[in-house]
Amino acid sequence: MFEDFKPSPAFQCYPDTWLASAYITLMTPAEEGAYARLRMYDWINDGIPDDDDQLAILSRLGEAWFNGSSTNVQRLFKKHPRKPGFLTDPLLERERERQVEWRKKCQKAGQASAANRRKSLAANQSQNQLTFNGSSTNVQPAGCQLVDPHVEHKVNSPSPSPYIEPQPNTWPSEVEVVEWGKMDGIEEPVCRKFYAHNQALGWMTGNTPVRNARWWLKKFAMSEYRRTPAKANGTPRATTVFEQKTRLEALEKLLRDHPGSPQSDYSEVPSAEERKDFQVMFEEAKKLRRELALGGPSK
Repeated sequence: MFEDFKPSPAFQCYPDTWLASAYITLMTPAEEGAYARLRMYDWINDGIPDDDDQLAILSRLGEAWFNGSSTNVQRLFKKHPRKPGFLTDPLLERERERQVEWRKKCQKAGQASAANRRKSLAANQSQNQLTFNGSSTNVQPAGCQLVDPHVEHKVNSPSPSPYIEPQPNTWPSEVEVVEWGKMDGIEEPVCRKFYAHNQALGWMTGNTPVRNARWWLKKFAMSEYRRTPAKANGTPRATTVFEQKTRLEALEKLLRDHPGSPQSDYSEVPSAEERKDFQVMFEEAKKLRRELALGGPSK
């Protein structure tokens, strides 16, 4: 499982669990700091040496390590299951296993998504070839895709998946965009407008190719609802506490996956436009939290 494991820059730490721990409560402030510091070394190096002299230095406790402090700190570490002569925190070992499983799941999801896109692209190319060989006068503009209604267009599943860099000439078809809208609760007219808008721009945002079309569809839909006083079905948009909470939840979800986030783990550096877009959404979420704390939407 751990053959290709590379520790990520961070691991989850829950403050309520930390503060409620009886082991932490029994520690002195120096011992608590030493424990936190050794956990950092443990995560970065996949374990800490099972040697009191080295642990006294790494923990910065010095002589205090040999005068009883090691008892409270070292009992929270166990023998490393994969590295003889090393110790590890069992909580961090479970976190490593969780991250390895998640990476494998993401890899499988990415491979399935790529296979679906290749199949869809092959179907579109086959239809284009049939149209050309049949000497059809209905010539499609450059960049447009012909959609065969008899071909099943599979779309990505709505389960969480990693960011997948789109390949050239594999942008989603209008059918895929509409299907995404059905799964994400976005009206069909908005989906078609999004597709037409990006098709005209060549699926570029400024000088940067669109990297996650489905995410941009959600953002586009939220912008449309923000500009339009009524939804597509004619129902007025109510400014209620419930709607504010719903919108705040949607914003927070988008912010977590936003390519412009400072905490983003995407392989590419976010563009200036992505950082600016993240900041605008962050300020809106901050305003919603403030209004909800004061009792609801401002009049």
